[in-house]
Amino acid sequence: MRPSSRPDAFGPGSGAPGPGPAPIGVASSAEHSARVELEAIFEEEAAQLELRRRELARARDLLGTLNLFGGRGESALEHLPLELAAGTVSQLLREAQGEMRNLVLVLDEGPALDEEAIRQAQARILAGHRHRTIYPAHSLDLPASVQWVRSWAAAGEDQRLLPSVQTEFAVFGQDAVVSVSRWGDLSSGYAISRHPLVVAVFSAYFDALWSQAQPMSVATGDHKDDVRLLELLALGIKDEAIARLLGLGLRTVRRRIAGLMALHGVDTRYQLGLAIGSGRPDSR
Repeated sequence: MRPSSRPDAFGPGSGAPGPGPAPIGVASSAEHSARVELEAIFEEEAAQLELRRRELARARDLLGTLNLFGGRGESALEHLPLELAAGTVSQLLREAQGEMRNLVLVLDEGPALDEEAIRQAQARILAGHRHRTIYPAHSLDLPASVQWVRSWAAAGEDQRLLPSVQTEFAVFGQDAVVSVSRWGDLSSGYAISRHPLVVAVFSAYFDALWSQAQPMSVATGDHKDDVRLLELLALGIKDEAIARLLGLGLRTVRRRIAGLMALHGVDTRYQLGLAIGSGRPDSR
């Protein structure tokens, strides 16, 4: 908090002794210690993020070669004809046990948009099965997309957000995974695998992304809104997407950012991140 310009009630001339300014050497020492501690925190966070990036890159490489693990000359990933994709997804939603993991690349196409698949997915949630979905930030670009995401949140879906995702797939418990046939290529069609190793690797990849993603929530009207705003900024998400996610106006978001910068006495958003970094909560 910045010092007030109002004369202190116990300042000079009040008849009572004031605490007086801290000695210059003590203040400089405290500032140096705080700076060193902040630098250490950010170095540790940067190292953890770099390790996670390497793990994700390795997992992506492994996913690209999983067809080599099929036995008896068969591929572990089987082509899923487009005309059968929606029915297959609905069947898996009815029969699979355990939680659903869903990584979304786009919102306007795919077998999950089938009405029967939607009914089955929401029935699973009502039955108590956990349904986790990671959305890319661009899913908040259009009001209709925001409405879609919020409708699933209302149904009980556990949602998180990343600045971007590289592919699309759904893991049905420990039973199966349905993915685009080629990594990140929606035009390549779909593939399905019931191979335990394939399902496990896709699940692990999703969980690694989940640990980096931010929960989706609307504004609550308290100080937690500022924390969420800063967390979303740290992910590189645009002001417009933050406004839609929190249910605030764009001007309100930018005014709050400016207010936080003034409060912490900084001139840039990067400096703001450094100023509050040590207090940023873990959302994993």
